[in-house]
Amino acid sequence: MTNTPANATACLILTATIKVKEDMVFTARTDTDTRLSDYKQALALWLAHPDIKSLVLVENSGSDISELREIANERPEKNVEFLSFKVREYDGSLGKGYGEMICLQYAIEHSQLLALSPQFVKVTGRYFLINATDFLHFADRRRDAEIICDMLLNLTWADSRVFAGTTDFLRNYLFPLRDEVNDSQQSNFEHVLARAVHACMANRGTWAEPPFPLEIQGVSGSQDRGWQMNVKDKFKLRIRHNLFARFLATAPR
Repeated sequence: MTNTPANATACLILTATIKVKEDMVFTARTDTDTRLSDYKQALALWLAHPDIKSLVLVENSGSDISELREIANERPEKNVEFLSFKVREYDGSLGKGYGEMICLQYAIEHSQLLALSPQFVKVTGRYFLINATDFLHFADRRRDAEIICDMLLNLTWADSRVFAGTTDFLRNYLFPLRDEVNDSQQSNFEHVLARAVHACMANRGTWAEPPFPLEIQGVSGSQDRGWQMNVKDKFKLRIRHNLFARFLATAPR
């Protein structure tokens, strides 16, 4: 591992849970071998991307991640860091988003690469972004923004699968709301992330909406089904993004 220059592109954070808690709610994809395979496929894709220079994979079930390390060993030119820990016991009714929040906190507190990078891009570890180049370049251009994410449902829901920003946003706005994540009470990670965005903006921080749809590829852990947008989906999302961007540009300030 080498030191990352201060002007390097944002560090990618991949969150992972290989072994799911037995009492975890709203999680259909629970087979350990299947989940490990998902993470291996996504990791290989991210490491092959030319714009990814630094990557931290943080896994919160204490599982064996040697197969993931082997994939990274094939890319010695990349700065890759693995963090594996056993999350403390918590009620599975809180949902997987609660565990993912702990993943992020652990990464910020223990990662050497993230200590060198004030900017991050976070992706749920089973996913890859087809238009990753566009998103990474947008995040690089918008270093003025504390948080970059897709917001929906009257700005009450933020897509937590892929978002970017500063590590200070995580420390100051997202992590303090960790205990509000409770899937069983319909307070998902996505709702809490949206609240953190609003808290940041209320304190004169900047939120940036990606000017294009996020083309996410992978398998949903909640529904155990693949995510792959077709041409029609992309067209509808692009129209929504264009209309939303026009609304933001013309809204009274």
